[in-house]
Amino acid sequence: MTVLHAVWSDDLLHVWGERSLTTGRLPRPRGRAPADGRPRRHPYAVRHDELRIALGELTGLTLASSLPATETQVLLPTGVAAPLPSPDLPGANDATETARGLRAWRSDAVEVAGTDALELLLSLPAEPPPGARPAASLRAASTIATLALELASRGRVVPGLDARAGRFEARWLPVLDRVERHRLAALVPALPPALLAAADEDQRAPGTVLRELVEQLVDAACRNALAGQRLTSARGRRRVETAWLLALTASDPAVVHPDVGELQLLAKELAAWHRSGQRATPLRAAFRLSPPPVVVPDPTDLASDGDPGLAGEVAEEAQPWRLEFTLQAMDDPSLIVPAAEIWTSEETLRFLDRTFEAPEERLLGDLGRAARLYPEIGRALTVARPEALDLDLDEVLAFLGDTASLLEQAGFGVLLPDELRRPARLGARLQTSARRSRSEPGEDSGLLGYEGIVDYRWQVAIGDQSLTVEELTELARLKAPLVRLRGRWVELREDDLAAALRLLTDGGSGEMTVAEAARIGLGVADAGTELEFAGIDADGPLGVLLDGDADRQIEALTTPAGLDGQLRPYQERGLAWLAFLDA
Repeated sequence: MTVLHAVWSDDLLHVWGERSLTTGRLPRPRGRAPADGRPRRHPYAVRHDELRIALGELTGLTLASSLPATETQVLLPTGVAAPLPSPDLPGANDATETARGLRAWRSDAVEVAGTDALELLLSLPAEPPPGARPAASLRAASTIATLALELASRGRVVPGLDARAGRFEARWLPVLDRVERHRLAALVPALPPALLAAADEDQRAPGTVLRELVEQLVDAACRNALAGQRLTSARGRRRVETAWLLALTASDPAVVHPDVGELQLLAKELAAWHRSGQRATPLRAAFRLSPPPVVVPDPTDLASDGDPGLAGEVAEEAQPWRLEFTLQAMDDPSLIVPAAEIWTSEETLRFLDRTFEAPEERLLGDLGRAARLYPEIGRALTVARPEALDLDLDEVLAFLGDTASLLEQAGFGVLLPDELRRPARLGARLQTSARRSRSEPGEDSGLLGYEGIVDYRWQVAIGDQSLTVEELTELARLKAPLVRLRGRWVELREDDLAAALRLLTDGGSGEMTVAEAARIGLGVADAGTELEFAGIDADGPLGVLLDGDADRQIEALTTPAGLDGQLRPYQERGLAWLAFLDA
């Protein structure tokens, strides 16, 4: 039996272990004490190989076998000449010695950091295996990991920049409200002494150790959730903000940038922002994206059928979009105060039944911080009372693509119409119509038979509304990246438009088997188009099948005449399905 302990040392979690005692007498350390004054080796601590095996047995994780080896020094209650066993160790109650004080001992250990630490701590089983058991210190660290994961999953984090060990590191830091601070404060007196027993850090307050553990594990939880993603492209790596954003999702948190002064300035601004988030401030800056007003076309420009045509639909796009600056109540996101009202208010703003102190300072401070993430805001900050930022269509698409989510992750509010969260794109829609089988007259191979044939025609659609070649050609000529088309916002990419025109002009119709159409409609076969597949419109039994209405339309069949026996209900249902498919 190995009992595994956790100790926080040198900003890392170290795991070390004790082996079971076979008699009531404590093993004595061997040899003389080191001449250099280092502590003696713990006489019944397990070696690195045994430690990794025990961790793997306890957690079931293969990563345990590759954890880096180290040596840790811990302060332990000590008897005459040996450390006393922990209460979790089998045979501990048989030891007859009593503690005569605290003494430092050396032990083999493994370092567990970052996402490995989070995964290991969250993998501790409720019922440990017979060969390995977590001590109270390791179980306490697991509880802290669960709390850190909860904070990260609830979005109670902000990105930060810390100077550590001679370098700057991008870190995700927890933001605690009053309830969460009380929860952590209640944990401090309950922390097992073994978790705080690092020999060279015995003067550190338990609250400091707890805070560092929570911060490290919150950072690990965020990196684990963002694995493989980037918050920005690497093209502007020379900018300090870009280097910082790249490091927020990298496995190594170090920010690679040559200008130390820029790093120090960014760290200072982020630290001030983080401190402001720890206070129970009621407001935050929020950015509301507003499309230009809809243009009603002149009646004389209408086509003979009353359709304003594409020119009327995209005429509004020549006008700028507005990114409005507002303040949003953090405890009631529906309460929005536009910047125009803030600048006309006094030092205390009263809105509905709420009172906000110094809203101008809050808005300007947040706009300055947001400008580090979204530099275009700087254009609006050239005036004393900024209210909004005008954006062209390319800037709107850039904002929707990366910037909106980046601002949200940084704690700002972003208010977008639902349809702009993910603008529609051109899609390929398949239309099929049933025809007779290739079989001989009078024969029928059934709905899904190999010989069943349908005529098909590809359509280019926005949702369920089709576009003609002429309309696509006009859209390509206009070169508008974002248009309001058929009552919804559509992102028009050049490659999508080119693929759509090829689809309609190069063999956009023909015939295929019913089985092929069914596989495409059910999503089990590739549609073979460059555009995203947008669905299928089918008539006849195939349409009923794909629409999911077959159950309601199938007539129940009873036991056929001439059958010597009685079908059970599920057999009657199966017979009805066979008859439907053979129709």
